[in-house]
Amino acid sequence: VKKISVIEQVNSGLHKEIETNRLKLKPIISTILFCGTHDLPLRGKKSDSGVFHDLLNFRIESGDEILKDHFLTNVGNAKYSSHRTLNELITLCGKILKEEIVCEANVANAFSIISDESADISGVEQLTIVIRFLDKQSSPIKIREEFLGFLPLDKLDAESVATKILSFMEDSGLCSRYIMIFFPLR
Repeated sequence: VKKISVIEQVNSGLHKEIETNRLKLKPIISTILFCGTHDLPLRGKKSDSGVFHDLLNFRIESGDEILKDHFLTNVGNAKYSSHRTLNELITLCGKILKEEIVCEANVANAFSIISDESADISGVEQLTIVIRFLDKQSSPIKIREEFLGFLPLDKLDAESVATKILSFMEDSGLCSRYIMIFFPLR
C-alpha cells in the first residue's frame, strides 16, 4: 500500500476545495453574464432584490443543487453575493464582454463609434461610447450596436473629446485603418 505524504494530502484537499469553489461561482458568474448580454439590471432597490437575485432563485428552484447548498450552508460573507464581491465579478465580466465585442468589431470590415456627452447624477461630464458594426458571424447577418463604456470628460471642446475617443479605441484594442470623427451640430 502506497503511503501518501502530508504535502500530497494537503495539495489534494486544496485542489478539491478550489474545484468546489469554482462550481459554486459558475452559476453566479453565468447569471451576471446573462444579465450583461441581455441588458438587464442586476440590482433592485435593496441589496438582496433585483433581476440577479431573482435569477439565482430561479436556478435553485429549477434544480441547481450546488447553488442551493452553497446558499444554505455558507455564512453571509462566504456566499460571493456581497455588493463588494459582486462589483468585482461584474467588473471582470464586463471586461470579458467588452473584449469579445471588440474582437467581433475588429473582424468586421468596418465599424463606427457613436458617442455623446452627458452629466451623470453627481454632475460629472462623461462620454458614452457605443460601437456599431456588421456582425457577419450571425445568421442572418445583422447590424449590432453595443455599449462599451463611459469616459469622464475634463473638457468639452472638440479636440479633447476626439483625443479621448481615439485613446479609448487604442486602449480597447479597436483597430481601424481610417478614422473620421464627426461632431453633431447643436
